[in-house]
Order: sequence, then structure tokens, then C-alpha cells
Amino acid sequence: MRQIALWVNACCLSLFVSPCLALESFQLQVDEISANGFKIRNATLQLKQLSHQHSIFTLKSGELLLPAPLNQLKVIQLSCGQFQWSEGQIHCHQGRGKISHKNLGKPEFDFSLLVKDNKARLNITRLPLLSGRINLQAQERDGRWQVKLNAKKLSLSKIKQFFAIKNIQEINGSVAIQANLKGRNSRINAASVNINTHKVSLSSLDDKLLTDALAMQLTLNASHKKKWHWQSHLNISKGGLFFDPLFIDFNQLDNLNAHLQGTVDLSTRQINLSKFQMDQGTLFDIHGQAKLALKSTPILSSARVNASIPVLVNTVPVYLWPFWETGIIEQLGLSGGVQTQIDINNNQLVAAELHVEQLGITDPKQRIALQQAEGMIYWHQTRERRQASYIKWQNLKVKAVPVDAGRLDFAVYGKQFDLIRKAHLPMLGGEFTIEHFGFEFLKVGDADVHFKGKVTDLSLAQLAEAMNWKPLTGVLNGVIPSVRYRDKKLDLDGELVVNAFDGEVRISKLASSGMFTDFARFYTELEFNNLDLHALTHKFDIGGISGRLSGFAKNVYLENWQPVSFYAWLGTPEGDDSEHRISQRAVNNIASIGGGGAVDALSRSFMRFFEEFSYDELGMGCYLKNGVCQVMGVQAAENGYYLVKGGGLPRIDVIGYNPRIDWNVLMQRLQRVLNRSQIVVQ
Repeated sequence: MRQIALWVNACCLSLFVSPCLALESFQLQVDEISANGFKIRNATLQLKQLSHQHSIFTLKSGELLLPAPLNQLKVIQLSCGQFQWSEGQIHCHQGRGKISHKNLGKPEFDFSLLVKDNKARLNITRLPLLSGRINLQAQERDGRWQVKLNAKKLSLSKIKQFFAIKNIQEINGSVAIQANLKGRNSRINAASVNINTHKVSLSSLDDKLLTDALAMQLTLNASHKKKWHWQSHLNISKGGLFFDPLFIDFNQLDNLNAHLQGTVDLSTRQINLSKFQMDQGTLFDIHGQAKLALKSTPILSSARVNASIPVLVNTVPVYLWPFWETGIIEQLGLSGGVQTQIDINNNQLVAAELHVEQLGITDPKQRIALQQAEGMIYWHQTRERRQASYIKWQNLKVKAVPVDAGRLDFAVYGKQFDLIRKAHLPMLGGEFTIEHFGFEFLKVGDADVHFKGKVTDLSLAQLAEAMNWKPLTGVLNGVIPSVRYRDKKLDLDGELVVNAFDGEVRISKLASSGMFTDFARFYTELEFNNLDLHALTHKFDIGGISGRLSGFAKNVYLENWQPVSFYAWLGTPEGDDSEHRISQRAVNNIASIGGGGAVDALSRSFMRFFEEFSYDELGMGCYLKNGVCQVMGVQAAENGYYLVKGGGLPRIDVIGYNPRIDWNVLMQRLQRVLNRSQIVVQ
């Protein structure tokens, strides 16, 4: 401080004696001046032509130390071509300055300075910095000040180098900055900033952020009255932006605009976004309000966000598919529009709404198809505030099964989905009724699912056509009792009854575990009652058989959908009084399935003369264990067992001799029979 006092006293002395002594020059040497982190060392102040109207002023500093990041400035030199110094006034015209920095070189600039009474004004022009040019205007009066900055074509690569920005690997392009700051003493009260970038190309160190020739404009206006009030606007108009996993080409798409408006209370550390909006032409429009608490971990105290995507077919490829490129909905085609609203309290989602209009889904893999769907879906965090939701459609196809126009009414809350009204879905010429459906998410990979329903008059012909099966006739009726899935286990309470082929199939003791894992297990028992063999055999094209068929499959156990063990029997029911006839083709197929079983000699002699025969009973059983099927027939025969026991005329007997057949071999024989178009017996 002693050096500063010496300088001030010398200046006052020069002013006092200059009129008397008519000094022509004045020079003062100062070792160091320091204040608030600023230091000037080895400074020389020189005044010339003091007796003239315009004096010449020069200040040279061997070293100027500034706070970071400007602490590398080493030399400063100031001179005035015309200098006036009188009582209460300092006026510098035609000023010239020079600074030196290892990364900035030794740029020179023009300046002017006016200090008069209680006001001051400083202008700096044509300052070449960072490969651009900077103009600065500053004025102060009674402690109130204003600074205007105009910087053009600043090199972003130079800025990165100067500020030692480490998380950016490379950056090119330029930026222009216009700023207007107002304040009093050491406090800023208002700010207006306009930033324009030109052809910005950058890459982050992790390559998750890349830009190519990006053009961006950012404006910020802020003022302080008890709290900061501000609004900002961002516009991106040209170039490409990659923000993993999104890539947005603004040369092909509409401009991106973002607008923020709100207040910041530094005393309570609260940010209030009274309005925010982001839009990109017809791609999307997002707007809403939010409040943020700036604690050690920021808390989104409250927020309401509204989003609109009027044309999904344009928006989805840009903003949605990159997140799901390896998911189940990969490459799904979406059309229509959606609007949504979400509410957040204390960093938690508490409510959401989704409105879909004219929604369509196409799938090149034909997993699902949807046309002209619309709906309102409401979700709330608590059951007490749940609302009724719905979705309806004109056409729906799941896999290959078509569903006609239908509607679902449901409620979604917490982690639960509940059907609130029976759903009657017309399909395959009949109806699929969902009487109850509930879904509750328990944890990752597990859920609690409850289902109950029935099918009425579903056309087997339409089902076969949809699934590309061999033609079928008849209708499918059945009751689906209570089915529950929990802890990765599927359980059937009661029996599932399916009416088919003029008979009945009952499924009971249905259970499964690990259904969606690499080791799925499945348990069930089946019962077949009085199936019409004529309808069954003709539709599977294995040769004609008339009569009835009953049987069972007990203790069925599958691993990864492959049978491991069971005990099964299918045969003529006891007391069946229907006509029993079997075709030559069916005889040969049964013989081949049963393991090359022989047709007895008497039967073989008749086969060349008759196309169909009479039989008393037929049947085949299998006890599967360790990959081997222990085969049984309707009764024992010499060295074998009867698969078909003849009766009447012309009668036929089919005998099997191999009681043990490898399961895979048995399946291969059955597949050959189903694929065989016809059999010719010589």
C-alpha cells in the first residue's frame, strides 16, 4: 500500500505545482500496486507536454497479474495521443494499448477514457483476441455502471486452448458475442447476452457428443429485483448434432427452438420456471412449468410437462428408434399422433396422461398390426386417484390372428393395470371375452398377472387359414378359468375346457415356472372326450377313420417346451357304439407311426381289394421317460400289441412289435405322416 500512497501523493503534488512551475514532463516509478487479486509490478507513469492543452500520457507495466483464468497476462502498455488532466477531469483521446500473453500474442488496441466529476467512460476498440475482434464500452456514474461487449469471429479452438477445456477433444468454428451488463458497485443488476455460433464442429472425449457445422443462436435477458428474473431463447438452424444415441440433421429438418422463462432466488436457492417450451416444426412441441430446489442433490420440486407429436411417422425415426434399435419394437412403423402430460413432485412421477389419435402400427416381422386406434390413458401414483382409461381400434392383428373392431376399458395406477369392464373382442367369426385381467409389476423380471375369460364360436377354418395350417372345420368354444402368473410361475385354477371336433378337451393342473428364462418348465394334464375321428383325421389329412376317440395325458412335464416325461393314452372309448371304419391309407399311417407294425396276413390279403375296413377298437399309449417311449396298444398280441383290433367285415388288424421307441424317432415318423400327400399300397 505504501507504493500506492506514493503514487497518489505525487500525482496531487504535480497538479498543485504544475501551474506555478510549468512542468513539461512528469514521471513516476511504482514497484507494485495490488488490490482484490490484481497486481501491477514495475509500473512507469509518464506525462509529457503538461503545459500544452493536450498532454501525452503513458503507463507501462512490466507485469500485470490478474485472477484466473486471465492470470497469464504479463505486460500492459497504455498511451494517449491527446491527454487532458485538470481539476475533476481526466480525458484521454487517441489512446493506444498493448498487452502480452503466451497464448494471445501481443495484441494492440485503441481506447479512449473520460473521467469527469462523478462519472467515467471507457471505450476499447479493435482489440484482436482469439483470432477475432473485440469492442468494449464501459461507463460509470455515482456507483452505477454499464458495460457493452461486442466480440466477433472468436475462434472456438483458441477459446478451448485459452481456458484449457479438457472434456472436449476437438472443436472448430467461431462465435460472436454481444453483451450488455448493468450494475451498481460490485453487483450486477441486469444482463443481456446474444451468442451466435458459426459452423461449430466438436467432439467430446467419449465421442458421445459430436457436431458438424452447427449454427446456433442463444439469447439471455436477466434482471435482478429481490430475485433474478430471466428469459432465454435457443435456436439451432443448420448442421448436424449427434448426442448418443440421437443424430439430428438440421439441414434436412426444421429448426429447433427452446424458450425458458423464470426466476432464481439465490437466498432460498430456488429456480422457478414459469414457462419452458421446445419445438421443432411438426416433429414435436414440449411446454410446461417447473420448480427446482438447488440443494446438494438438486430436487425437482414440481413440474408439469405437456408434449405433442402430431405426426409420428416423421418424429419416431429421429427421436425414438435410436433408443430401441435392438428391442422388440425394432423397425415398427407408427402413424397418427399423440399428446401427453406428466406431473412430477420431488423427483417422482405422480401422474401421466396419454391421448392417441388415428394410431397405426405396422411390423415387417408381422408380430403386430394396428389400424385407426384412439384412446385416453390416465395413470396416477395412487389407487385412490385412478381414472378410467380406454383404447379402441378398427383392426388389430396379433401374430397372424386378426381381431375385429374392439375396445378395452381399464385403469392404470402405481404398478398395476386392471380391466374395469368385460371386453368382448370379435375375432375369427366368434368372440373372445376377457372377463377379468389384472397386472401388477412386482420387480424386475417378475409380475403378478390374473386372467379369466372364454371363447365362443371361433372358426377353426379361419384360425387354420390365419396360422397357415391345414384346413379345419368347426368352431372352437371354451372357458378359460382363473389363470395366475406370479414368482415366474403360471398356475391354472380349475380346468380349461375347449370344445373341438364335436368333443371336448380339458386342461387341468396347468403350471409353469421360468417361462421367460432360458430354462422354462411346464406342467399339465389333459383329458380328451369323444372326439370325432372323422373330422379329426380328414382335417389332418392322414386318412379317413370314423368313430370316437378319448384319452388322457397325465403328469406332462416339459423343459424348454420339449417333453421330458408323461403317461398318455388315446383310443376308442369304452362302450362306443358309433360306426368304426378305417381307410387303407390310415392303416398304413398308423402302422408306420407305431414303429413299422405289421398288418396281419389275413388283413393284408384283403387290402388289395378294399379301400376301407371295419375295426372293433384302436388305440395307442406311451409312457415317456429318459427320451424313450414305452408303447402299448389296445390289447396284447402274439409277440406284440394291437394298435388296431379288427372286427366285422372286411376287418383289419394292425400289430406293433417294438415296445420301446426313441421319442425323437417317433416324432420324425409322425412328421413324415403329416407331410405325406398320399400313400399307395401295392
